[in-house]
Amino acid sequence: MNLNIFSETRMESIVECTCSNNEHGPRHSKHKRKYEDGSWTWRYRSSSVVVACITTLVFLSAIAQASSLSPSADDEIDVAPQRESLSQTFQAALSLFSNSSSLDDSSNPAPTSQPITSTTDVYSAALRLIRNKERRQKKRLNISNRTSQARPRLTRVRSKDRLQVVSRIQDANSAVNITKRKDVDPDDVEIQEMTDMMANLTLDSRSGTGRSMDDGTGFSSIFSKFTRVLDFGRVVREIETSVMTSVSCTACRAGVGLLFHYVQSGRTNQEIAHAAVKLCVNLKMQTPRVCSGIISLYVDEVVEVLKGVILTSNEICALVVGETCGSQITPAMQWGVNFPPIPKPPFPGYPTPKPDAPKLKVLQISDTHWDPFYEPGSNAECNEPLCCRITSGPKPPRPHLGAGLWGDYRKCDTPRQTMESMFDHISRAHPDIDYIIWTGDIPAHDVWNQTHDGNIEIIRETVDMFTQYFPHIPIFPALGNHESVPVNSFAPPWVSNSKFNIEWLYNELEKDWSRWLPETTYRTIREGAYYSAMISPGFKLISINTNYCNNKNWWLLVNSTDPSNELKWLIFELQSSEFAGEKVHIIGHIPPGHADCMATWSRNYYQIISRYENTVAAQFFGHTHYDEIELFYPPEEPFRPSSVAYIGPSVTPYYNLNPGYRIYYVDGDYSTTSRTVVDHETWIADLSDANRLRATQLSWYKLYSAKEAYGMSNLSPGSWDDLIMAMYRNKRLFNLYYRFYNKNSPVAADCDDECRQRLLCDARSGKSHAREELCRPRPVHVRTSRGGLAERPQSRFSQIVDTISSA
Repeated sequence: MNLNIFSETRMESIVECTCSNNEHGPRHSKHKRKYEDGSWTWRYRSSSVVVACITTLVFLSAIAQASSLSPSADDEIDVAPQRESLSQTFQAALSLFSNSSSLDDSSNPAPTSQPITSTTDVYSAALRLIRNKERRQKKRLNISNRTSQARPRLTRVRSKDRLQVVSRIQDANSAVNITKRKDVDPDDVEIQEMTDMMANLTLDSRSGTGRSMDDGTGFSSIFSKFTRVLDFGRVVREIETSVMTSVSCTACRAGVGLLFHYVQSGRTNQEIAHAAVKLCVNLKMQTPRVCSGIISLYVDEVVEVLKGVILTSNEICALVVGETCGSQITPAMQWGVNFPPIPKPPFPGYPTPKPDAPKLKVLQISDTHWDPFYEPGSNAECNEPLCCRITSGPKPPRPHLGAGLWGDYRKCDTPRQTMESMFDHISRAHPDIDYIIWTGDIPAHDVWNQTHDGNIEIIRETVDMFTQYFPHIPIFPALGNHESVPVNSFAPPWVSNSKFNIEWLYNELEKDWSRWLPETTYRTIREGAYYSAMISPGFKLISINTNYCNNKNWWLLVNSTDPSNELKWLIFELQSSEFAGEKVHIIGHIPPGHADCMATWSRNYYQIISRYENTVAAQFFGHTHYDEIELFYPPEEPFRPSSVAYIGPSVTPYYNLNPGYRIYYVDGDYSTTSRTVVDHETWIADLSDANRLRATQLSWYKLYSAKEAYGMSNLSPGSWDDLIMAMYRNKRLFNLYYRFYNKNSPVAADCDDECRQRLLCDARSGKSHAREELCRPRPVHVRTSRGGLAERPQSRFSQIVDTISSA
């Protein structure tokens, strides 16, 4: 086996391999292929040879990175160590490889005691281990030696094996840092795929030169194979939906390990960006312009973060991807908030608002994501994060296949005419609105093509729309994660480099929001984009900046301890309200129980809500684009819900959704008011009908009322908890919830039992990354003091579903 490393312009080490006929005997080389340049390679039927060769390549690539090897284009790697540490690195890599749970062979241990001085030693040991594994498999399957000489059946490599091999490049400093995993990618990879990759990893035996990155038979072709093997398209989809699996974990570890190497190798930011763009394009993760745009926006920030981070690649991926990559509660990320030494008041029971009491009517607008460049009839099925623009590719051959006039279910954001239609409809259908909560995310999803000035312009135009249609209605905004450039980047105050300062955005928000908010809010808006304001005497609204819990905010990897002292300030505000007997509503963007919220921040926020459950009457968030809720349970009473977080539907149809907004009815102004949500309504526009009929006006209608649809006597936390428990047992009731969850979208995906369990667990999880704690089974009992659904006969649920289904 020949191993060469070549140095391409601005690219890191490129490894090419040929397993020759002389090394492995004629039985491994029955399919010989000749390339146009005269070089030969063989297509192996022996799975062990292929996997061993790939394993050696992975080891050698990582070792070359760790050892900072940069040979010239014509140099061949000397099999003897080029540095004293090279043999030790080989030894450590092979030792971990031989001890891994999936490839271990106790009867034939790897010769880890003898020195390793060549790539052949690594290859031979890897080959021996995998062949031993194959022998055990064949023995179990009772495959005779004669059968093995015939065309062998296609052997599958378990994803666990692949994950353990690939993830060895996660930390370029040691080249062998790996976490043994029990949960693995359910999609196995066939050996034939790896065989095809090896057929393309060829070396010109006559010239000794490697293939160009731009050669279709060279490295770019290999990346095309890896795209299928590692399923990077699935990684992108998981990032978009925030539903992560081990596929994203594997990709994250490999990517972070490579980034660590580049940063520590002393490369310039421009060189790192160029290499990253090449990888992004060759792995077909996005189109070239998206790869270039995203990386140019992020490269300086990512390099700055990786220079200061003390976390390992495993810990970073656990924070970014979630619990599928490991626990987010690591020693470096542990911190807690301090409460004043004042005992928590006893729980008085769920308040029962008077039926004839006055009510406040509240509008929630969330996730507008309106696109000033939306073009009806344009391509709605492009290969980029956002379509429906002139730049999204050629128009479809038939007009009805293109982007709709009022929006589209595909990856398209809100047209301006849809925004104006919604505001006009609300101003006419709901002239009695008392105040508006606006929970963030204003710019479109063209995150690769955004600038400070461009986002500021979108924010100002949206503020002007609100002012035009609701000139005399109080508006309380909250900051979304898309307002910054780059997206999700919100540097805490401790970041001293002015290049990354977020003041440009916070100062703009202070100017724009000041038309609705008192001067007392200006200081905290400038410092951290959070504030408190009185809605009326005894009724306070607190707007928090949830980007300080956003696990895509890379600055938090360096230091996530209560950025901008926001939670400390929140405790002060809530304690002041408790002393004053005030009721509080909290608004924000990212729901604290969502996977995008870091576990430590979420855990501290959860404790705050538990401590002040008698003060916090309701919470309101956005971000998910769906119509849903999250419940909070005090730790001392894990089965008694204490608070509800309402997650409002998005205006944007992005994606597979109808545009919508939410109306709340809140217990109004009287002496014993609870300020709880009495009922809520979701209003939507049906894009399917509007675009199909080419309507000149968009029709908005009430999709449902929570009390009417679910037959709830009230919307207390206890009633919502009872409803969730009922949906575990009653699929028809859940299907009704799921229809509302997707805003009655005709293109929503089906939800199987696994999906149902996940969504109901989400509804019970006001604390992120705590599913095992919050979603465990509970004893069945009736809670008669709560005024919830448990007080009524369970048969009422089926009656409710029958009534709604027939309507």
